[in-house]
Amino acid sequence: MKKYFLTAAAALFFIWPCHTMGFEFESFFKGLRQNMLSYLKAPDAKISLCYKLDQNQWTNFYLPPATDRVKIITTANIPKKTDYDPDTPMKYALEYQICDKENNIIKSGIYHKHTKITLYNDAAGDKQYTAGYYLKTPLVPADGRSVVLDFKKIPDNQGLKMRFRLFGHDPIIFDVVMRLYLPETPSENNLKHQWQRTGKEKREHLSRFNIYPPEFLTQTEQTNLMRMAWQPLAPLGSASKDYKLRKLYVRKEIDADIAQPQPFPTGLVIDQQLRVTVPIPEQGIQVKCVFSHVAPIVEGKPPAHIQLKWFGKKQKKQEWTVPWNGIFAVYENRLAGGIMELSSDQPVIVQVYSIDKGQKTDITPAPLVARAFAMDQENTLTYRVSHAKGLSTPFKAVFRKKTSDTISADQSIDYALLDHNGKQIFKKNIPFDPVPSVYDHLIENDTRIILSDPVAVYFRLPPKVSSIRFSSSSPLLATAYNRPPQRMALTRVPEDGYASMDKEDEKQVSWFPITPLGFNTLFKLQRSVLLRLQHRPPDIDYDLSSGRFVWESFAPRGNSNDNGNGHYILTPAEKKQYHRDSALVSNFKKIPLNIPVTINFKSQGALKKMRPRLIFYSENRSRPFHIKAILDGKDYFQKDLAGLTGSVMLPPVQAGIHKLTLLSSAPVQCFVNLIRSEDAGYHLRFAYRLTRKSMTLDYTKLFDEDENLSLALFFPSMYHSGDQYGDQQSDQHSQRLIFTAKIQNLSFTDYGPFNTLTRRKRQYSLRPDNNEPAYILNSSTPLLRSRQSCFFPLRSDLKPGKYEISLTLEHGPDAYIVPYRVISGVYPERKILKEIK
Repeated sequence: MKKYFLTAAAALFFIWPCHTMGFEFESFFKGLRQNMLSYLKAPDAKISLCYKLDQNQWTNFYLPPATDRVKIITTANIPKKTDYDPDTPMKYALEYQICDKENNIIKSGIYHKHTKITLYNDAAGDKQYTAGYYLKTPLVPADGRSVVLDFKKIPDNQGLKMRFRLFGHDPIIFDVVMRLYLPETPSENNLKHQWQRTGKEKREHLSRFNIYPPEFLTQTEQTNLMRMAWQPLAPLGSASKDYKLRKLYVRKEIDADIAQPQPFPTGLVIDQQLRVTVPIPEQGIQVKCVFSHVAPIVEGKPPAHIQLKWFGKKQKKQEWTVPWNGIFAVYENRLAGGIMELSSDQPVIVQVYSIDKGQKTDITPAPLVARAFAMDQENTLTYRVSHAKGLSTPFKAVFRKKTSDTISADQSIDYALLDHNGKQIFKKNIPFDPVPSVYDHLIENDTRIILSDPVAVYFRLPPKVSSIRFSSSSPLLATAYNRPPQRMALTRVPEDGYASMDKEDEKQVSWFPITPLGFNTLFKLQRSVLLRLQHRPPDIDYDLSSGRFVWESFAPRGNSNDNGNGHYILTPAEKKQYHRDSALVSNFKKIPLNIPVTINFKSQGALKKMRPRLIFYSENRSRPFHIKAILDGKDYFQKDLAGLTGSVMLPPVQAGIHKLTLLSSAPVQCFVNLIRSEDAGYHLRFAYRLTRKSMTLDYTKLFDEDENLSLALFFPSMYHSGDQYGDQQSDQHSQRLIFTAKIQNLSFTDYGPFNTLTRRKRQYSLRPDNNEPAYILNSSTPLLRSRQSCFFPLRSDLKPGKYEISLTLEHGPDAYIVPYRVISGVYPERKILKEIK
């Protein structure tokens, strides 16, 4: 201590007379104090000499003879006060050349790297630090990246020289430094003693990939580990002139000293053969998709084309292209409830997160798993068929093919119906035309195998059928299901249309998987495999989404459009991308009072003149009011009106652009039809009362394919939801409308197979939504607060013809319902139009 004190005192004595040097002395001690404090904050940090890379100048290294490999560690640096996203990588590229002693280039290349800044918690857990730091340089080093170059394929490794320079980097990066290491080459005799001379920390670092701790390693294992040690190498030339030196204080070094196989990155691989779908819950979420590369970058190859598609209710669809630089990409967006699909024409890895209040949750979907069984011409599958109360049992079989198997031109599936004695009752052949799936696959011998799209066949098996046997002309995979014949399907609206984040709140299971006879034997013979499946996006009917469809309503049997059975209502319409002239008569636009409005009158046909209709809604029943319309600056219509609601026919008007002004002596809301505009407006519909007394609809099925009876329900004004999540509140059951829909007098004679199967009876539990009100005409309660829509499917097993469908309210107050169907496509229509003179 005296020695250091005297040296400092002597220094102070010699510089005391000079005030300028005194200030320099004070500055020197201040810097020294700062350096000591920085060191004390991280006494375990090791100093590594790094060399700054330049884009215009090579940094040269001479390699000792017989060098068989080198390790290069690069570190990108950013300014201290720079804001950065920890999830967005910073990219840079390192160019290298290996030259012989004549300076001929033997090998060259460019390594593209991406890095980030990882923060570590200290022992107390209250502070964070980076893996490395600089004392005086105002830069923050990012995580180091390493690469090991092997020289074994270079024939002459005598007198080799390596040189490096920076090829490019992201704007956020200030500069990049590097370190070069050579394998330590102690003699065999020294290797035996080197382990004992090595510190504990280095021993643990060298043996970190070993099963046993350093204390239990054999001498041979210790010697082999010492052969893997590295020593740094300095560049050729002198500092500042030929290279720029910088001291990096390293607290946590990268674990890349031993060439180990890299673990497969987390996430899901998407490519040209396989997509990924992610269900989005009803309330919607902020989605963050992180994409990273799988294989090394190939120069000259075009970048991957990554697409993100979102599918929502009512044929809604959006899509985006994700920019890709070959290494990394991040896409973030707020998505409404539905399903998201990710696709790419080249292999990339994706991880999906939900972001809520700054918290990131991994929602990368796990595959849906189904057990399938292999079959072919010789190896059949037989399933037992159980019957309840002597009724026919619904049965479903799904077939897939491994695309790795040979696909023949005329593939088929044979099935046979057997009685309780095993005697064949019926046999038939089903054609099978496999199409590769972009959603389903299986893993076999660590190899991904794409499956074909599922081909499902349905049966309604009578009591005399005790089992069903399947075989196929070529190898196929089969899964089978059944369900109780009288089990009523429950559909919760809108919950069941979305993915549930709560396992206990998932929608009712429709089909129950069953295993074939002799399951244990099949399992031992390895004829059982696990399929990896996914949720599928809905099919888009482009006729519907383009406005090419026919809308048709249904009236209950014995009812007419009068106030005893229901009321006309104005229900808010959804904004669409198309215009349908056929809907102009029933579509009304809200017209503000006392303001000139430019409108475009348009008829549903080629008429030049038409008579619009005006519907009004008043807040005061007892007080009459006067309404006046001015069209293009001239008096057009005026009348004294009374009542809460009503409608009047306006005088004939020429088709085209007009300026309309409505004046009223009382505050009323007015709606006019036959107007084309971007405003969605309101649809005029007749809604029938839904009560506990059943109503019967006569439905005519037109086609062999599936059809849907659509049901729009309107909740009474005093009946609204206090919480948007329906069933999760204790009083929510009282806030829902529950009704049943049933096909009456239905008898089945055909066994199948069918492409789809109808559920004869369904129960619907509807939750009111806080959407725009609907206006009731000629009613004492002029407003309906909420509405919901649901569908009653009539599947392809029902032949075209007339069917009776009953609707019965089971829970909740009397509501209003609009039964209708939408038939996609263009069909001939007969219209009688009268030209107004």
